[in-house]
Amino acid sequence: MVESTMRRADRKARQKLGELLVEHGLITSNQLKEALRRQAQTGGKIGSILVERGFITTEVLLDFLSKQLGVPSANLMDIDLDPDVLKLIPVDKIKKMKLIPIALDDNFVTLAMVNPNDMMALNDIEFSLGRKVHPVVVPSSQMETAINSLVSHPKKDVASTMRERSPKKAKRKSPQLLSLLKYLAKSTATDMLLVAGVPPSIKIHNELKRADMEYLTPADCERYARELMPESDWEFFEESGDHDFAVTYPDIGRFRVNVYRQRRSVSITLRYINEIVPTLAELNLPDWLRDYALKPQGLILVSGPAGHGKTTTLAAMVDIINSTRGCNIITLEDPIEYLHKHKNSNVNQREIGLDTESFSEGLRHIFRQDPDVIVIGELRDIESFEIALHAADTG
Repeated sequence: MVESTMRRADRKARQKLGELLVEHGLITSNQLKEALRRQAQTGGKIGSILVERGFITTEVLLDFLSKQLGVPSANLMDIDLDPDVLKLIPVDKIKKMKLIPIALDDNFVTLAMVNPNDMMALNDIEFSLGRKVHPVVVPSSQMETAINSLVSHPKKDVASTMRERSPKKAKRKSPQLLSLLKYLAKSTATDMLLVAGVPPSIKIHNELKRADMEYLTPADCERYARELMPESDWEFFEESGDHDFAVTYPDIGRFRVNVYRQRRSVSITLRYINEIVPTLAELNLPDWLRDYALKPQGLILVSGPAGHGKTTTLAAMVDIINSTRGCNIITLEDPIEYLHKHKNSNVNQREIGLDTESFSEGLRHIFRQDPDVIVIGELRDIESFEIALHAADTG
């Protein structure tokens, strides 16, 4: 019976939709407050208002409702409703119960509903039709428009009438990706964070600041992620849930990117990489580090918290060697951030995941590549550490 499959979903539905959307990071509390003010003025369902205000898309709302209620969703604007199926239920009952039959398959009727937990309505339809019912959830605004179309234009295609009558969404101008990249490159910030539900954020001296821009939606963040990476990388990201890479935009700069999933949406961390490798003096590092970098053999271990300059320090030391010595430098990086030009040395930069499978795999073969200097971006396992020590010990 439908009743037995809906009980658990009913318990979830008791919490208000707006609160659940905030809880899952799909909208912010400020967006909910604005939608509630609008609801108090004009009435209507909170989900429809959030869509109209541009705070969330119809697709995201339907997906969320489907997962929360435990039933499939449907977009009535995309369905060509069969007039014979519509005749299964009288228009008066459709208006009263706020439901529409959208498909007939053997002994099953698919029923579009605003509230698929309405057990009285479900049992009533099952009894009157003598068929099993499969409920799907639809937005209340679509249901209202569809019912009005059935009443006023019973012979006209409902979906086309709905598209004509569909209220225009409030225009919102989400920032374009290139604008965000330029903003980060020109600012004094080290990082930019793109998270659904808040405006783009930047980090200056490790302090988070909100940019004076529109709130980002899950659709915005996914669009940025797709623009930043090729399709093959997107497929990898969908499987793994996170992806590290670097990307260069001509006339803007180079960026380290981390894309990850959180609370059913995509988030992005961008770090601007200066094209010019800074000197030790510009980094306020001591002169003796230059002497260490130029020693013919040994091990230099750079450690510290994330975001405190480990990669930049290594890049500065590589540039000193590159500018001063004539040798073969091989780096293993994930991803490659600073791009080194060949100066007095050859600089071979290998990216984990593209040029070699892992740090340990790259290190296993590195001695055949005749390196004079080995740079390891991260020591992630015992094997990598042992190879690094062996290389330093043998010179």
